[in-house]
Amino acid sequence: MLVSPLNPRLDMSVSVARYEHERRGWKNLSKRQDRIRARKWFAELLWVAFPGETEHQVCLAAAPVLEVSEKSVQNWLRCQNDAPVGVVAKTMLVAGAEVVFQTIERAP
Repeated sequence: MLVSPLNPRLDMSVSVARYEHERRGWKNLSKRQDRIRARKWFAELLWVAFPGETEHQVCLAAAPVLEVSEKSVQNWLRCQNDAPVGVVAKTMLVAGAEVVFQTIERAP
């Protein structure tokens, strides 16, 4: 193992250095701008997956399907909370099906 007074990272093993590099990369995912963008994207996805005229209608439609409370859906629509990955996956499946059904309804 190399030790350098100028660069203290050189005294780390390769696996520790690789871990630190990966950890820093994951930490960047929590930056505020990325979170805001992700929350807005998910809010828009909820509107596509569960179309409604009002936020309340979307909450009523989404809550039982996603197996969460209406308040959770409301918080996601208002970009106040992050959604768990399982909920995001379910919403993506529902949104994909909704897009297909809308296309079929529009077909002559």
